[in-house]
Amino acid sequence: MESKHVLVFVLVALACCAATADEKSLAELAGEGRLEELQCALETGADVNLTDAYCRTALMHASLAGRTEAVRLLLARNADPDLRDEAGITALVFAAANGHLDVVRLLLAAGADAEAGDEHDWGPLFFAVTEGHWEIAEELLAAGASPGRPDTHGYTPLMHAAFKGFRQIALALLGRGCAVDAQDEAGLTALMYAAGGTNPAIVADLLSAGAEVNHRNRYGMTALMNACGTGNARGVAFLLSRGADPEIEDCEGRTAMQFALRNDHAEVVEMLLRGGQGSSSL
Repeated sequence: MESKHVLVFVLVALACCAATADEKSLAELAGEGRLEELQCALETGADVNLTDAYCRTALMHASLAGRTEAVRLLLARNADPDLRDEAGITALVFAAANGHLDVVRLLLAAGADAEAGDEHDWGPLFFAVTEGHWEIAEELLAAGASPGRPDTHGYTPLMHAAFKGFRQIALALLGRGCAVDAQDEAGLTALMYAAGGTNPAIVADLLSAGAEVNHRNRYGMTALMNACGTGNARGVAFLLSRGADPEIEDCEGRTAMQFALRNDHAEVVEMLLRGGQGSSSL
């Protein structure tokens, strides 16, 4: 009699699992963190690597939403961490971009490719840098992500960190041997991005790492011109103290002074007139 009750219970459980699979796709269950239903669906034969209309798997949805336990369950069921959606994005990219450190660690431990890039060759590290997730950036670097790998336009994670003002990430990249004077397709370097960015301390870091202070891009512009054009007074002071030449002209004959005047940056204009005298302490 007891075995009959057990059999009935098993049949009811299987029926519930089948109903769940019909009502909710595996991806939805994973993304919503509905672990019991997700496990039932997997136990009744759901394909762990099944993709939705956007070629996204349940693991991608769980990684995007930061569902750590769902990720753990899917990986235990042999979900492939390196499958890509229609834009070439992997589960690791979704986790890195959205700041889910524990998920990133699980995926890396499962052998996820730390270098897998999307259609523009932006890998997990690029996305972590974009959002300022420095701990995730450190994890990815430790797992073998290349600190200086450029995208399809020559843009590097260091350039991005420099422009966005993420000093801790920039220092980590430099510490891993990232090429300080790498150029994108327009000839811009990380120093030029930092000069026009939001954290002048990164200007100092890059120059200390050996960045060329008077490098000119394809249009003849220098880091000093960028700093003057954006009104980055502290960056201007430091660049001048390290030998930036204010008399260099770009391809249209404009100097750093003209960039400062055109954008009404009075403090920078005064600094240039004084010959750069002023605080360069960053």
